[in-house]
Amino acid sequence: MMPKKIVLITGASSTLIQSLLQKISNNNFHFRAISRHPQPQNNLIDEWIIGDLQNENFVKQIMANVSIVLHAAAVTHSSDVLQYVDVNYIATKKLVEAAKNVRVENFIFISSRAAVASGGEYAESKLMAENFIKSNLNCWQIFRPSEIFGTNKNEGIEKIIHDIFYKRFVIYPGGNVPKLYPIAVSDAVALMAKYFNHTNFQNQTITINGEVGYDFHEIISLAEKVFNKIVVRLPIPKSILFFIEKVIRITKLNIGFAPDQVHRLYAQKEFSVENDFNFSSFENYLNEFKKAQNV
Repeated sequence: MMPKKIVLITGASSTLIQSLLQKISNNNFHFRAISRHPQPQNNLIDEWIIGDLQNENFVKQIMANVSIVLHAAAVTHSSDVLQYVDVNYIATKKLVEAAKNVRVENFIFISSRAAVASGGEYAESKLMAENFIKSNLNCWQIFRPSEIFGTNKNEGIEKIIHDIFYKRFVIYPGGNVPKLYPIAVSDAVALMAKYFNHTNFQNQTITINGEVGYDFHEIISLAEKVFNKIVVRLPIPKSILFFIEKVIRITKLNIGFAPDQVHRLYAQKEFSVENDFNFSSFENYLNEFKKAQNV
């Protein structure tokens, strides 16, 4: 009997990664998950190891006998922009160097569709990590997920839906904001599982996004139709948002969003086209959301 391949996983507690592990779980994989804090018992994870990815000696130890790395741990929203570099780039760099030393067969990095040059410090940290992976490993895959719905978290696209359903006044970014391509968490997982460790898709950057793009006006209009209500739309001008960003950077105020999110929001992003995939309907999800709130 062939020994199981050890898959080293960071960020294993997220809904996306938990769902992915369920999809790819089989008798061929042994899941070794890394966390900074103790985690509840999980039937998917074969072993939890507590430690800090920024500790070089720890990273070398956990890489023993690893065949595949699935690296999803990241800081996504921080008022301290240095955290992006420390966690998203430097910790990734240490993992890559350790993976290179033991010659892992594949390094899978969960990046972001927002990882573009003009997207602010978070985007820059992800791009730096991507470039280091490409320059130092022979076998890698980079996934760039878009806005994901269906995670039961009141953030991102879910917060927009929540605000439209519950509020009379909806505040949203004005100006020429690039379209969002929301994707159901089940679809994102299915696509990632399709490409996961597949030799035909090694050394590729793969964008994981929904089939249809929406601007904020279109999202609000669709939600109004499904929820059978009309909201008062209050767009915040782009110039005001960038002014607020500067104020936050100077004063270090915590007003609910990280300063680099403004650049991230307005940056132009890539999207992919999947011709042979049956995407879940965003409108159907809005209907499901509505039913769930009325229970």
